[in-house]
Amino acid sequence: MVDEDQVHRLVEGHARRAPEAVAVVCGGRTLSYGELDTTSARLAKYLRRHGAGQREVVVVCLDRSVELPVAVLAVLRAGAVYVLLEPSAPDRRLREVLRELDPALVLTQESHRIRLADVVEAAIVCVDTDAGAIAAEPEAGPAPEVFGTSPACLVHGGTVAIEHRQLALAQRDWAGHYELTPADRVLQTAPAESVVFTADWIRALCSGATLVLAARDFGTDRTAAIAELAALLDEQWITVLECEAHLARRLGDELRERRPGSLRLFAVSGERWFLGEHRELAGILGPRVRLVHVHRVPEVVADLRRLELSMLGAQRVRDDQALLGRPVPGVEVRLVAPGTWQSAEEIGEIGVRVGDSPLRRTRDLARHRPDGLLDHLGRADVRATGLDAVAVAEVEAALRAVPEVREAVVADDPDFWDERAGRVRRTAVGYVVPAPGREVQPGRLARIHKGHPARVVVVPSLPRDGSGEVDRERLPRAVVPRSRQRGAGLTAKGGPRWFGEDSLTGIGYGLALAVFAALASYLLTDLFWPGSRNTDRVPQPWAAFFHVLYAAESASFGLGVAYLFRGFRWIASLGRGRSLTVAAHLSLAWLLLAWWPQDNFYRLSSQQDWPRQAVLVFAFNITLMVAGAVLVRFVRPGGRGDR
Repeated sequence: MVDEDQVHRLVEGHARRAPEAVAVVCGGRTLSYGELDTTSARLAKYLRRHGAGQREVVVVCLDRSVELPVAVLAVLRAGAVYVLLEPSAPDRRLREVLRELDPALVLTQESHRIRLADVVEAAIVCVDTDAGAIAAEPEAGPAPEVFGTSPACLVHGGTVAIEHRQLALAQRDWAGHYELTPADRVLQTAPAESVVFTADWIRALCSGATLVLAARDFGTDRTAAIAELAALLDEQWITVLECEAHLARRLGDELRERRPGSLRLFAVSGERWFLGEHRELAGILGPRVRLVHVHRVPEVVADLRRLELSMLGAQRVRDDQALLGRPVPGVEVRLVAPGTWQSAEEIGEIGVRVGDSPLRRTRDLARHRPDGLLDHLGRADVRATGLDAVAVAEVEAALRAVPEVREAVVADDPDFWDERAGRVRRTAVGYVVPAPGREVQPGRLARIHKGHPARVVVVPSLPRDGSGEVDRERLPRAVVPRSRQRGAGLTAKGGPRWFGEDSLTGIGYGLALAVFAALASYLLTDLFWPGSRNTDRVPQPWAAFFHVLYAAESASFGLGVAYLFRGFRWIASLGRGRSLTVAAHLSLAWLLLAWWPQDNFYRLSSQQDWPRQAVLVFAFNITLMVAGAVLVRFVRPGGRGDR
């Protein structure tokens, strides 16, 4: 057993040397290193007595508080393996992960006990209701034997094991490269499930620094205003910050007017980070802040590659390139061909080896560069209809290169309405987040790169999972084809949701509305126009023919109502101009709606009642002629381009 291979031993060492130093801050609560050491030691013994033996899996599902790093250290000191789960995760995902892990113990709070107790048979320890029993545990006692090759935690949804020595190797690299000291204050903003959370607590607590836990998860909590995070940098005198690319973009905008006075190092990790974004953020932060782009993947806690602008020297690199920097010492990075472990000559999936561990695929796709850097192409397992992983990356980069676009992803939309084929089909759709203060015109971005994407959907933000990755399954389904929105006169945020759908459910709603309106009009005719359908003096079979006419008028009215409220999707998909599309939609609806009131008014009016006849002619006949003319204009050749 070597203490240097165990990060929790390093924390214990700092507690012995400086027990009064502040270790953890969250909200209004603080823990000193002495309190952190004592509390985690007692909790470790309590966990061992309840089944957390060596190499046993312990699920930690706690709200963001000072108890979170205490729990992580306690699991490591007990010799067990921790897995972090976000309490805010959907019940379905929590159940799936817990059933897959089958943990020996779950460490949580009383408020989450019911959600977890129905899923696992393991013991459940609540840090709040069991606080008295935990505090009664003796602080001293023999510690379990832990080896560097023992697993310390499971990451990436509990599917990848990280050994103690791998965490220690990463800590030594961070301490040296980032020049970490006890004077540093490290801000933690990422979800607990993210590997960035583990990286942050190790960087801070293994260096004797202060770990400041943001009370809110700024990465996935949409209610958390970015101004709160910017203010937190100054309030807590933060010196070191790592956040994922999507959060760094938002924070950079906020820091244009309020540069943090204490920040000295800003690391950006996560998804593709373009060189233009790096240069822009460096200009915002100024020369006093060291800006580092870190390549890290959800399967590995350690940094894999790091890029700083100084590495580029005098060479000119385009802003739309997403570069991965130099390899980190102790980490082997190489590209492997898809489906094999052979080295790729040009494009391949990134494989990593930390220390002497086996080579592991990362699901990241990259291209070799002559200068030794890598072009980051995105995730190797992302596909879309008609596009492989490289093509998806190219389309996303083309969308991202548009000045009005802040973020972009490409994914399949199974509900795309193909106006040419007249049917629903699956196709690749681009989802874009506008840059602050900019307006995106979806029609101009459709088919921006080699005929893709088929359409573009503008969203306020991209949905993300607990690891901070884009959750492509939760991307919204557009009701109106967004590539036609401008032509249809809709805003970039999309039209009303009730205009219609392509699904069978949407068609069913439309038919139900048509039947209801038709029956209502048929039954209410005698109320609005008493005697208009009286056929007592009409001989058969002509009387029956007239009743067929009355039923047809009501059916037409019902179809008109259904089309008015649920049929806009089809006419909007033709992409005519705004005014013309709205006029054509109303005209077609009026052609269906008008027959029921028109015929009933005419049947009850006298032929010599010229004022009434004139009103009916202008109210119905003339308007129907105008509606027909509008539709002729709408379908004529060349109408598609009208604005």
